[in-house]
Amino acid sequence: MLLKAYRLPDEVRQQACLPAYFTFEWVDKTLKVDYCTYLNLRSGPSTDYPILRSVPAVTETHIIAKCTENGWYRVIANGTVAYQCGYYFSNIQ
Repeated sequence: MLLKAYRLPDEVRQQACLPAYFTFEWVDKTLKVDYCTYLNLRSGPSTDYPILRSVPAVTETHIIAKCTENGWYRVIANGTVAYQCGYYFSNIQ
């Protein structure tokens, strides 16, 4: 099931103006943060964007899109819409 719309919190909405060269494939799955102690949630799909907050390992994260240019994901984690590097996820299955 695809998410048709998700209202962004104001703090993320202001930082969500991404350059046009980022494109996303829609995804709808849950993965677990792994391979680190804490993972930074960022306002855009690279380390060039500010950190919004961090989530601890084993946090279940709802993936809603994948950035086709660099493998970063648009996620919902602990109620925050943000971006995380795909390297730090493992399947929950």
